[in-house]
Amino acid sequence: MQKPTTDPRVSSSEPAPSVDVQAIYDVIADPVLQIWSDALFAHRLARSADDEWQRGTYVRWTIAMAWTAVERSADETLGLSIVAEATGRPLPFREAVDRAVVEYRGRPAPPWQRGPWQRILELEGLCHSFAQLRDGVTPARLFAQVSEADRAIRDARVGIKAICRYVDHQPPGWISMPPAGAARA
Repeated sequence: MQKPTTDPRVSSSEPAPSVDVQAIYDVIADPVLQIWSDALFAHRLARSADDEWQRGTYVRWTIAMAWTAVERSADETLGLSIVAEATGRPLPFREAVDRAVVEYRGRPAPPWQRGPWQRILELEGLCHSFAQLRDGVTPARLFAQVSEADRAIRDARVGIKAICRYVDHQPPGWISMPPAGAARA
């Protein structure tokens, strides 16, 4: 049996971090909250990264998780997976949202060319440009800037709220969680 070692970076006088068991349960019980928590954590890492490689990695992770939170929230709110099953194929995000809103909710399609809807599409495009290395993304472009992670978090918050409100749903409470590392009141 090995003798436990101590981490020299942690002072023995520092109190052990407290564990909020209910918060852990909430994250486990709600997959979208878990995804959103990952986005906020990646964002925090991006803001404190020591070098360009780490920063770029964490920024891309932030963008991917922010977009995934938007997609999953839209699915839970609008039933996008039901639309895909009805058509027999997965649909592009905008088309799936339009069908869910028009065919299943009897409302007009969202105004994608402006406001939060345009920001949703811009976030999707940014995520896909990194994930699929298309649209002229060069290896140098992978060293993304923290400002892109900042915008991804802002746009995901706005987008999730817009999707929920468009069909008279209350946005999830977790969408207003403070950024990772922010002081809580």
